[in-house]
Amino acid sequence: MVGVFLTSCSLLLLQISLTRLLSVVLSYHYVFAVISLSLLGLGAGGILTHFLGARRSGGHLEVASPTSLAFLLSLFTAGSVFLVTGIARVDPSRVPPVSYFVLLSLPFLVGGALMAQIFRSFPRASARLYAADLVGSAAGSVGAILALDALGPVGAAFLAALMASVAALLFAVRSASRPAGATVASAVLALVVAVLLGVSASGAYRPAISMGTNPEKEIHDALHGPLGGEIVETRWSSFGRTDVVRYREDTGYMDLYLDGTAGTPMYRFNGETTEPDEAVASLRLEFPGYFPFFFLGEQRRNALIIGPGGGRDVLLARMAGIQRITAVEVNPDLVDLVRSYEWYNGGIYTGTGGVEVIVQEGRHFLKRTPEKYDVIMLSLPVTNTSRSPEGYALTENFLLTTDSVRDYLEALTEEGQLVVVAHDEAEILRALVISLVALEDRGRTVPESMKQVYVLGSFPFPVFVLRNSAFDPDTSATMYRAMHRFGYSPRSSYFPYLEGATDLNQILLALARGGLQLRDLEAMVSAMGYDISPVTDDRPFFFKLETGLPKQVLAVFGFSLVLLVTIALLPLLMRKGFAAGAVEPGSTDHARVEVRTVLLFAMIGIGFMLVEIALSQQFTLLIGKPTLALAVLLFSLLVGAGGGSLLSARVAPGKIEPTVAGATLSVALGVLVFALALPAMVDHLLSYSLPVRILASAGLVMPLGFAMGFPFPLGVRRLGERGAGWQVPWMWGVNGASSVFGSVAAIVAAMSLGFREVLLLASGCYLVVSTTARSSRRPRGASALSPWTRPVRRGRPPRR
Repeated sequence: MVGVFLTSCSLLLLQISLTRLLSVVLSYHYVFAVISLSLLGLGAGGILTHFLGARRSGGHLEVASPTSLAFLLSLFTAGSVFLVTGIARVDPSRVPPVSYFVLLSLPFLVGGALMAQIFRSFPRASARLYAADLVGSAAGSVGAILALDALGPVGAAFLAALMASVAALLFAVRSASRPAGATVASAVLALVVAVLLGVSASGAYRPAISMGTNPEKEIHDALHGPLGGEIVETRWSSFGRTDVVRYREDTGYMDLYLDGTAGTPMYRFNGETTEPDEAVASLRLEFPGYFPFFFLGEQRRNALIIGPGGGRDVLLARMAGIQRITAVEVNPDLVDLVRSYEWYNGGIYTGTGGVEVIVQEGRHFLKRTPEKYDVIMLSLPVTNTSRSPEGYALTENFLLTTDSVRDYLEALTEEGQLVVVAHDEAEILRALVISLVALEDRGRTVPESMKQVYVLGSFPFPVFVLRNSAFDPDTSATMYRAMHRFGYSPRSSYFPYLEGATDLNQILLALARGGLQLRDLEAMVSAMGYDISPVTDDRPFFFKLETGLPKQVLAVFGFSLVLLVTIALLPLLMRKGFAAGAVEPGSTDHARVEVRTVLLFAMIGIGFMLVEIALSQQFTLLIGKPTLALAVLLFSLLVGAGGGSLLSARVAPGKIEPTVAGATLSVALGVLVFALALPAMVDHLLSYSLPVRILASAGLVMPLGFAMGFPFPLGVRRLGERGAGWQVPWMWGVNGASSVFGSVAAIVAAMSLGFREVLLLASGCYLVVSTTARSSRRPRGASALSPWTRPVRRGRPPRR
């Protein structure tokens, strides 16, 4: 039990640690692909155990003992650290991402084989074993945050290796044969890994992970460009790696990067807004983001800066004479670093100049604050990094949706303005589309709404501004003249009331005149390969501007589907491992029974992951801290499922099918309620304190997890009771592969349809399980075979 707990905890801790390491080395979409494909090793390990453990003429062949497999898991886990850090020193263009997948899948392959073999050996104890597995994963979800903050990803991975080596030692001690060599080897390995962990924690071993070798990372140009950048400080945490880059040329600023991307400048500032340093003073004329501040009029009471980064937007607001500034930043390491450089930046984050800095997710803060602002500013609000355990960034885009625009308008004063500084024109057009859709809810037509917006064309950093009320014609004309005076691009710009201006963007002018509809604009841009259709909180992928799905997502989706089908059907097609003395393997009834059993375990895995991925989005909004929200969700869901698994041990043999049917029906109905009512629940709970929100989150999720903990252990137990324990590794493999497929399918469905639809799909998966389990109760006199029970032919004993 303890060994299973440690193994499960180590696998999840390794998964999250590798995600953090790979986020530094690779671009975030490749992180998603590598992690997802590597996790398929959990399912492949199960199917490997199934085939190699098939009945042979010489007896029952084990893949390896649990001790040996846990020993290998510890070795491969430690090796993965040296592997990733070693490859990180090489130019990534010479190392295809598939290489990471091939090598990093080894610990998960061994881990999957280990867990499958344990469940096959003790099918009647599946309830307790599955509970230990789930609670171990729950501990890993919370422990990952603590370990990453305290030890960094390298130390956290060594901790995972230590857990696996202790599990090997426990398995060796509990072995019936108790070979002394296995016990000694496991103890030595645990000691070696413990030393590695201690050396890493002390700082004596800090592998150099070069940030300048990947040309796809922004930091590459900073370090190899003409300014001669160098990293002067680095901080690791569960949020990521944050680097401070200083330049040999006197630029007047340093840059801060998260995982080598999402660069943000930190300016040298003397604290005087009337006579600032030269680089800060030049922002007024050289950075397009200052343009809106020229035309605020008397509305300069307060401002909300979401994602202030290194503080540039805070400086803009201070130079514009804003009296009170609230800066909301999601990355705590970045805030700490800026505060530690008070001597350089004038203490912009230490409470001077009327600035208050809050570490929180920006949208969460916006939904909770009762204050009205004259300015709300978002400057390049994208992370381009992975903060989720499945390796795909899914938490940064709630800042720009139709729902968020409604929240911004509610938080603005009557003449307040939302200022968005973007990367390119496609982002500007999508910001315009979501704003016009949000204003339609207020009863405004597109031509009326176009009087509340303007676009400043610039490359880079175009600016979109939305006012809570219409601009006046005189201000619009003044901004038009200033645009020419400052040298910005009129062809990419738009200002209201100037429909006759031939040098402004004619498409936007056509929208203002009513000669072009929004759907026509979306179609025109789509023909050029960009998707600017409106995004919502339910489908919040603002920065997915390419049409269709990302190729990395599609590739992993296809590969995981093929592998799932292969794992599910290959043993059936090859007719391997069927219990001797049972119904003839070639019979139609037998094939139907096995297919239905596979379907049950597959739907359990897919449904579980669909629920987990979909709920993680809403919990980010509710709790306000992405890493904490993920930990609370996983811990609550997995601990609840562990409790359900433990209680399932009390189910009588004759009650297994109806219990599975009832539990999964409860899950289906509960998930359906979440799909329909969770956004309203989140809005209601936002007004409460953080501890109350955490407890409420756990209270919402644990009962659902409790019901989700029944079907898998009861299914494994039923296989053992009917003499089909040899099928357990197969079903473990099916469940593992379907879990990975479910996580990818959740992303595909969310991008295509929305997260509510992901929950509806999850509800459907559990409804399939419930229906199949209920129909498996064979009526009296019926000849159909149950997927849980089948008759055994009497007479000749099984061959050995």
